[in-house]
Amino acid sequence: CSADNLPSRPTRIRAFVDLQDVLTGSPGPDQCQALVELDLLSQTGNAGAQMMLGDMYSSGKIIKADAQKAIVAYLAAYDSGQRSALLRLGDLYRDGKGISPNGERAIFYYTHALSDGDTSAAERLGDLYLTGLAEQPADPATAKTYYETAIAAGSVNAMMKLGSAFQDGKLGKPGVVQAMKYYEQAEAAGSGSAAARLGDIYLQGADGV
Repeated sequence: CSADNLPSRPTRIRAFVDLQDVLTGSPGPDQCQALVELDLLSQTGNAGAQMMLGDMYSSGKIIKADAQKAIVAYLAAYDSGQRSALLRLGDLYRDGKGISPNGERAIFYYTHALSDGDTSAAERLGDLYLTGLAEQPADPATAKTYYETAIAAGSVNAMMKLGSAFQDGKLGKPGVVQAMKYYEQAEAAGSGSAAARLGDIYLQGADGV
């Protein structure tokens, strides 16, 4: 669909769930009409419509990608009660979708998401601080703190990532014993990858094991 050649305003706006079915289904002429209705529905304060509109402008699905319009839609969704919109905003700045990657802005939104109770933001903060991004330098100690927050919330991915960071020496001198602590936690939570890494460590006979 072209933003300059969208269908005219409809006389009736379908329910969000119906628009969602059309817009996530097979490509067809009704998708452009559904997009117009989705935009109108978002203007009424429908958080689901606002989030979906942001996703479409972020991904470029059905309509041309537009980072600024995605940002506007996500902020509107957050104001309408969608807390996960903050994660989308952080991801957009982290990944540089249509804009320059910006570590500071990504951290801003992830931090606010975590403050709002979205613990999945902690893992994202750990990733960002571990590697750094653009003008935001790496800060391994802060990364460790955020990974531990994610682990406390039950994130197996964070257990694996913190274990890898210790094993690879990203938190100072390589520490296999410290890495095993987190791999063992992940294994206990059902991670087959963690079990494989522990097996490799035992086979290699690392110091301190």
